[in-house]
Amino acid sequence: MMIEVNNLVKSYGKETVLKGISFTVEEGEIFALLGPNGAGKTTTLECLEGLREYDLGEVQVFGENPKKAIEGGTIGVQLQSSSLPANLSVKDSMKLFCHWNQIKYRKDLLENLGLDVLENKAYKTLSTGQKRRLHLALALTHRPKVLFLDEPTAGLDVEARVSLHDEIRKLKKGGTTIILASHDMAEVEALCDRVGILVQGELRSMGTPGEIIREVEKEQWIEVQWKEELSNPVFQHLFDHQIIQGVHRFKTEKQLEGLREILDFTENNQLNLSDLRIQKPTLEQRFIQIAKGGM
Repeated sequence: MMIEVNNLVKSYGKETVLKGISFTVEEGEIFALLGPNGAGKTTTLECLEGLREYDLGEVQVFGENPKKAIEGGTIGVQLQSSSLPANLSVKDSMKLFCHWNQIKYRKDLLENLGLDVLENKAYKTLSTGQKRRLHLALALTHRPKVLFLDEPTAGLDVEARVSLHDEIRKLKKGGTTIILASHDMAEVEALCDRVGILVQGELRSMGTPGEIIREVEKEQWIEVQWKEELSNPVFQHLFDHQIIQGVHRFKTEKQLEGLREILDFTENNQLNLSDLRIQKPTLEQRFIQIAKGGM
């Protein structure tokens, strides 16, 4: 295992923010910690990075204590909130980090992340997306085996998000293990091999995005829109009826029976369908269910 976490406990005063969580991350995997604000995602990352002491439990990164791993260059960290001196140029930022790590200037990183054309730009003049890419480049100067990303695309526009996602995938192909904290479902589904859902300091669910979705796959929504206005049609195998902007939404655990009822009802009442679709569960829906206490 690349990373092993066993019974991790962390408190701030009387508040316990991590309540004995355990998980593993495989080498070369992209693993995400999902959770609402205050769930303990950032605290977990900080314990894994060797940046925060924990009360109980054990954390191993490549068989080492996180503090030894970060001192030995195994770990790279892109923090959620980080900044550089306003007037420091992109080039000088890279020089500084390379000097700290006692390595040659890594212009290749700037080129790979599209920052070479900005070498002489001051940090304060960079866009949010450019700053995020620079922070990522700096975290990679010493070629870490494990990269930690805390909300890596928060505040970025669509183009910048896509660009950063591409770079993260390239890192995975190169063998880097990546652990990220996020509350962005689309990002997690697009990038991650496995996901852990953290709620109030407890790891409530773990698996691939598909596995987590399949925990509730028997529940599906059928959306129907008739050309005629209807108030409240009743069906045997359809429930939780909602009407949203003229679209009737029904939850069902028996898809075929539900569809037959809708089609029979439509024909028997000489109605006209304008739209009919099946909505399968999403990671976001499952996440919301877990966050509210459902299992």
